[in-house]
Amino acid sequence: MSFQSIESAFAVKGLKIVNEECFHKEEHFIYAVDRSSSLPKRSVAEIICSAKYFPIISEQRLDGNIIFTVCPYRKGRIFDMPPCATKEITKETLWDEIIKTRSLLRPGEPIIVQGKTIHQDASEFWKKHLLPRYALNPQACCLMTEFIDLAPSMGRVLDMGCGVGINSIPLLSKGWQVWAVDNDLEALEWYKSSALKVKSTCLERGQLHLLHSDILTCTLPGKSFDALICVDVLPYIESTKLKSLMDKIHALLVPNGCFVGSLMFEKETTSPLHEYLRKVGVHFYAGEYIVPALLKYSGFHIEECFQRLSSRAKHGVVQFRVRKMAN
Repeated sequence: MSFQSIESAFAVKGLKIVNEECFHKEEHFIYAVDRSSSLPKRSVAEIICSAKYFPIISEQRLDGNIIFTVCPYRKGRIFDMPPCATKEITKETLWDEIIKTRSLLRPGEPIIVQGKTIHQDASEFWKKHLLPRYALNPQACCLMTEFIDLAPSMGRVLDMGCGVGINSIPLLSKGWQVWAVDNDLEALEWYKSSALKVKSTCLERGQLHLLHSDILTCTLPGKSFDALICVDVLPYIESTKLKSLMDKIHALLVPNGCFVGSLMFEKETTSPLHEYLRKVGVHFYAGEYIVPALLKYSGFHIEECFQRLSSRAKHGVVQFRVRKMAN
């Protein structure tokens, strides 16, 4: 990969980038766009595409910059990052590790980070701050982007904790039947509006089914799915309920069905960002080795499992795509 070609594409637009970090495979780099606090991600993506690369973008607005990694544009495998660390752990030890993990969410109480009040009510923070951000700045999970690119023309998908629909709406245009579940009505309204722009007949023809419900308690009798999405949702599930949700996900998938999701693990426990995320409900598990073990013991075969972007981040996000193992 040529750093000069990426650098030149940004220079034409009057922007400067730096090579932040490289992984063990030479073609994968992390870049930062200097002084990009007000730069839309869409503009960054367009510049990267003009240089004939595929963008995978992550906002890092706390330090004012957007960071991204790229790969040559091609169909099929989007990119290949170093696999998660592996560690032998028994099934019993795994669930003991998970159950003892707690967030710092206190519904109805203010979010206070290092003495500064961020919001007066932790339970309202999602609706007033995070939901508009996701709605106005949509960015699909990179593994879903790859799945959509390679997906067959028909299938049934369940999006659990769908939010505004950035991960499942694109499947409507490929003819998929989509079930989308969320406990936030406003998020479902955003989803509905966006879906109708992609396919105006999706509701009247029964292609899209929107369910206002908690993913832990919703029932879908007689339904089975070729794919299931639960991206950036599992970290917010109470650790004592994670096993039952994983069992539910496994039961809802057909044999060899695809499951795309993400979890978080601790890297640095003293940063303000770590404290803030715990107070909005995130569970940080003991290490990245927890994720492959969790997937294995939940009855899944791992196809992809890696850390999201920079290893220097103060918290770790592991993304995965797995298949339900046959009985």
